[in-house]
Amino acid sequence: MSSRPNRKRPASGSLQAPPAKRGRPTKADRDSQVPPQAISRLTARSMLDAKASLEIDPCNERQAYHDLISQSIENWDDEDEKPVVAEWDRSDAKSSCRDFTQRSALLNTWRISLRLYQLAPVTILSYFFRLRYQPVSTNGMANEVLYSVLFSNELSKIMVHPCWEQDPDLLALGLRWTAICRLDDRRCWEIEKTNECPALGALKKAIEERGDTPLALPYHEMHQVFRQDAFEQDRVPSALSDLLCEIGRAVSDEESTPPPPAVDPEYEMYQGFPVVPVTLWDLQVLSKAISSTSFKPEWDYSTDEALKAWTAENTDKDVPTKDKLPILYELAYKDMFRHRISYEREPTPTSESESSDEDVAGPSRNCRSRNIVHDNDDDKAGTRRNTSDPNPSLDRPASRRSDGEDPGQMVSSMAMPHTTAAATTHENY
Repeated sequence: MSSRPNRKRPASGSLQAPPAKRGRPTKADRDSQVPPQAISRLTARSMLDAKASLEIDPCNERQAYHDLISQSIENWDDEDEKPVVAEWDRSDAKSSCRDFTQRSALLNTWRISLRLYQLAPVTILSYFFRLRYQPVSTNGMANEVLYSVLFSNELSKIMVHPCWEQDPDLLALGLRWTAICRLDDRRCWEIEKTNECPALGALKKAIEERGDTPLALPYHEMHQVFRQDAFEQDRVPSALSDLLCEIGRAVSDEESTPPPPAVDPEYEMYQGFPVVPVTLWDLQVLSKAISSTSFKPEWDYSTDEALKAWTAENTDKDVPTKDKLPILYELAYKDMFRHRISYEREPTPTSESESSDEDVAGPSRNCRSRNIVHDNDDDKAGTRRNTSDPNPSLDRPASRRSDGEDPGQMVSSMAMPHTTAAATTHENY
């Protein structure tokens, strides 16, 4: 006779552990990841204090998110909005944004991006910042709208690292520089945040002198030349220059499997505008470069530790909730469409003096396009991006050599067109 199955409940003293409850980690769990007095946690607390958790009116959520994500355009009316709505309705973005049940990593990226940068992640990775997301898939099923889990996780780590000072321009430059080095992209890209840095100032001038002509040398090689020139003049490049130099090295030295994605011309343009495609490989290499850069103590740790410290210190209930992601994607994409349509309507410059890099590169999210209304005055913008750190910022000259370079061991005789003037006019930067 076969025995009947045992339906008795286990005794209360059973050694079998109950299933772990899902949800936010406990304080003990957070402290075990990064000690409470670790400098990374102190820095994360400072960042959280400087960027308070967003408060969204539950009675008027759509308008509140619209005001946060979208940027007003002068004299834009309902008639102007019709092509924007039509483009959204037929877009791949709309059809992709229906189910976010398995997108917790993506939700975290949105929360970090909105709180720290006051921008949607899809806005940062768009032609506003000369960027584009490039998914890499072996089965051809990659989603070009929704970031993969691995991409979202890596981007979140990078975003919360304090070296960017919560400045989307600096973050975008780091992302763009990594992909440029991977692709050996010789197109002329604007180099922002060169304030007072002799190496980046000279590089920016050399790029501007090229006009629309592709560079003769890779960005990393040109940058190394100007860094060497600065050291020979006893001038110290900025921490940003140090980081960009580490990125160039990391790209060259990376021996990961699989190899970096090959150049795909399809991803070098987006809706008619030149962009730089960013892949998961780029994010992983950028994280390694950040870890190997000798920053000041408040920044001198990995992106992994930065995210752990952020998670440990952040006890707020950040927005959005997962059910609001479809609305946020709609608002963000409509904002992009709106500005592109507005940009395309702007009159074409009639003379060379009226032309600029902005006219060639496309619409900008940084209030540089002619018809964009400034939502915040300079004082508010400065407050929004300010940190409590009294030390030199990423784009200011460093107080010490941090890359371990020996100027005498660097290349000293690269044939670089249009660089003689740049190398002798550092005092202007």
